[in-house]
Amino acid sequence: MRPEQSSGTLLARAVTLRACTLSCLLIIALCWWIAYSEIRTTTTEITCTALPIGAVFALFVVCLVNQGLRRRWPKSALTPPELACVYILTVVGSSVAGIGMVGFLTPAVANPLWFTNQKWEQFAQSVPWSWAPRDPEALRAYYLGQSTLYKWEHIAAWLPPILVWGGFLALLMLTTLCILLLLRRAWVEDERLAFPIAQVPLAMTVQGGGLGEMLRSRALLYGFLIPVVLQSINNLNWLFPSIPQIPVKPTGNGPLDIGARITSPPWNALGYFPLAFHPNTIGLSFLLATDVSFA
Repeated sequence: MRPEQSSGTLLARAVTLRACTLSCLLIIALCWWIAYSEIRTTTTEITCTALPIGAVFALFVVCLVNQGLRRRWPKSALTPPELACVYILTVVGSSVAGIGMVGFLTPAVANPLWFTNQKWEQFAQSVPWSWAPRDPEALRAYYLGQSTLYKWEHIAAWLPPILVWGGFLALLMLTTLCILLLLRRAWVEDERLAFPIAQVPLAMTVQGGGLGEMLRSRALLYGFLIPVVLQSINNLNWLFPSIPQIPVKPTGNGPLDIGARITSPPWNALGYFPLAFHPNTIGLSFLLATDVSFA
């Protein structure tokens, strides 16, 4: 079988109706979770981490359920290529709801009309009607709250800009995909890049024994427990200050700021010079090639 034929066969096995249906349901759930958590806490940034938290968690749950299906009803279980398809679609679909896209786009669309003044009135009036909501009541509800999107007046005001900017985002993602297709051969076949961010999803889906084999790894267990214990203790310290904190992130004049301890010239000119311990960065560096991780 020629390489292009094997790739086409693998794609047909991955992109199935049930994989796409499950992906759509997961994208809806993830988008709700992302929007709700970022509005409530303002700091979760579920889609902004190097390894997307939301999509990886969804894949973990799907693989866990799939393990049970494989033992009970083997024919109903998703195949490894289908699991990979689910992860890819959920990563791309849920990223749109993150703070870096829709989280920035919606206020940028409405700001010219809500914060307009005499100086910017002409600019605000020149914005095409389909680019931003024009209903003053819908804008007031968006910025002041105490209302809901699920009213026909608000939906009607936001529907044109949602369709227009949604089409723009679709074209932007299509353009990005085309650029990736152009770079694929150089990255994958010539440079043979390691793609460390993809290693965890690959281990859960198409490599070796999948999730079951990955969970039996002691190295993974230790690597997972260290940041979980550290972060849990620090979260408890934030809720209950009587619990001691283990400093791992830099803070101004904190215990990891060595610049405050250097008082003799010329080194005291360093000023703020913090140290930091980021487990996710350490983990990704471990998966990189040695010459790249030490660069």
